Amino acid sequence: MNFWYYWQSDIPHLSESYFEDEETFHAYLNSFSNTEDLFEDLQYTGDDFSFFIENYEEFEKSLQGTSMSFGFEFGLVPITSTGNELIGYVQYVLPDSPADEAGLARGDLFTGVNGTQLTRNNFIELMFNTVSYELTMAEIQEGTISETGETVSVQAVELTEDPVFLTDILEVEGARVGYLVYNAFQLNSHQKLNEVFGDFSSNGIDELVVDLRYNGGGTALTSQMLAGMISGRDSTHTFATYSYGVKLAQLNQSVPILNEVPIYEAGERVDEVAMNQLSLDRVFFLTGFGTASASEMLINGLEPYMDVILIGDITVGKDEGSLTLYDAPAPYLEQEEANPAHKMAIQPIVLKLVNERGEGYPDGFMPDYEVKEIDYLESGLPPLGASDEPLLARALEVIAGEPIAKMQSVRSDFRHGGLISDSKALRPHGRQLLIEPVINRK
Repeated sequence: MNFWYYWQSDIPHLSESYFEDEETFHAYLNSFSNTEDLFEDLQYTGDDFSFFIENYEEFEKSLQGTSMSFGFEFGLVPITSTGNELIGYVQYVLPDSPADEAGLARGDLFTGVNGTQLTRNNFIELMFNTVSYELTMAEIQEGTISETGETVSVQAVELTEDPVFLTDILEVEGARVGYLVYNAFQLNSHQKLNEVFGDFSSNGIDELVVDLRYNGGGTALTSQMLAGMISGRDSTHTFATYSYGVKLAQLNQSVPILNEVPIYEAGERVDEVAMNQLSLDRVFFLTGFGTASASEMLINGLEPYMDVILIGDITVGKDEGSLTLYDAPAPYLEQEEANPAHKMAIQPIVLKLVNERGEGYPDGFMPDYEVKEIDYLESGLPPLGASDEPLLARALEVIAGEPIAKMQSVRSDFRHGGLISDSKALRPHGRQLLIEPVINRK
């Protein structure tokens, strides 16, 4: 933390001159019962995104999309504007997962887990401290929530999620619209993304809609690459400028839009191939409660170069990058040199970023067209990619230049106050922007 942390100069205990002697230093360390408590004590008050890693091997598997999972993502909404009880809804389901096999589908509603009503006080324990769900299913009729009498049982297993969830080409008023649902910026998705954009290019799409509403981020390198695929720009164009803390200001640098595709296997770069690129004047991004980090970096980095249109909800506002640091010799980047006595690591914020125009996004991005999918829970959420799916329908309407058939929202009291959390935000690493080290590692 003393070496890398962005706010190192603001934390007294991280100053080289704070402790009078080694005895005082060790007394401070020994005042904590565990390592995570020490890490939290060293964090800056306004730091919402640094986190502790209990097992870095499990963490690195998650970066490649592999984790213990039920196979669906969910959002949580207050049932009333003043009450404590919550209702959950299914955002999407992974094909051939336990949730899929159990019959869960996008838009399904549930009020309880393992016989207990979801509340603001217990949802973390109920949804994240078990490997077995029995969901109490519910429905909404005329603004009133009631249980259906059905339960759905789901068991968690180790799953690998493909972040390229869905692609399609839609016809709207003579325009060919490429549609991509991308749910995590993962290094191992580069080859497939390149194939998707090759398909878009060969089919001569006129417009592009990229659905990032459930994308909490991932690697900055993937964001740089996707910017090249979307914009057609090359590496002479600045994508972002990184600013480190006072102690590491000499590392400040600009990173480019990529116009070649780095190919990764198991986290290691194995090749680089030609990039399939589009040459469009504008791009539509669908955004939501979970749109963060590398997703926002993509939006921000493209705004100086093309017309960027946002449809959905306000984004998180995480214009910060982090590194995985191990209990290893300085600069703490080599897992191979980590202390073999444990698997703990930390993921502190090490930099802030802006785009080519010097713009950041600490408060997130406001949509150009606000559409909240929780307004449609009573009428039922269509599948992602359906032309009447509320966010996509709005994008197609803007592209067509006139209203098209779409669903009607039903604003009931249960959704007052909006979405309070979702499954990705509740994971420690659910919203991240992982950078590549720019320092001599040896």
